[in-house]
Amino acid sequence: MGSGSKACKSGWDKIQFKKFCQKSGIKTPPWFILSPKNKARLLTKIPFVIKPSDSGSSVDVFIVKNKKDLKILNLDKLFRTYKNLLVEDFIVGIEATVGILGEKALPVVEIRPPKGEWFSFENKYSGKTKEIPNAPSLAFEKIKELQKIALRIHNQLGYRDFSRSDFIVAKDGIYALEINTIPGLTPQSLLPKAAEAAGIAFDKMIKRLVAMAY
Repeated sequence: MGSGSKACKSGWDKIQFKKFCQKSGIKTPPWFILSPKNKARLLTKIPFVIKPSDSGSSVDVFIVKNKKDLKILNLDKLFRTYKNLLVEDFIVGIEATVGILGEKALPVVEIRPPKGEWFSFENKYSGKTKEIPNAPSLAFEKIKELQKIALRIHNQLGYRDFSRSDFIVAKDGIYALEINTIPGLTPQSLLPKAAEAAGIAFDKMIKRLVAMAY
């Protein structure tokens, strides 16, 4: 079930995914690889997002909005823990995610963290974030565009069966953030919620994935 190792690696590694977006003409937040040698560059990038290239669930992802946040950030610990760190521009907009099941894009799910916060590890699993199928804050045209981009990413990376891509919808366009190679598969996860919005109950979705793998 799911994609092969080569396809997964090209999406699971966030740096590889960014390079794919640039090569394919898919809009993504401007970025660079952070190292101890170029960390002074951070002062010119505020606000920004810093994240490991090979982690998930927003673990050790930080949004730095001012110099005070930067002083609190323990860069030395991050450098010791991760092989590569990615810095990207902080984009203001509506966060949305698009699941792919088989060869079709599922309804877009809008993600609304608590006011003034973001979709952090804590907010992902605490129940504080609203995850709303059919993205009521987005126009029909934006929803169709998101689905088109997510399906394009899925296909061009060579994925099969399922995936889920995350986006920020800003005033100046749609930015691809990352693709989830193995999305969460509990009834409360984003992909099953999107499938349910499309009329596919959780047990039917799982049976469909098993049938596709078989």
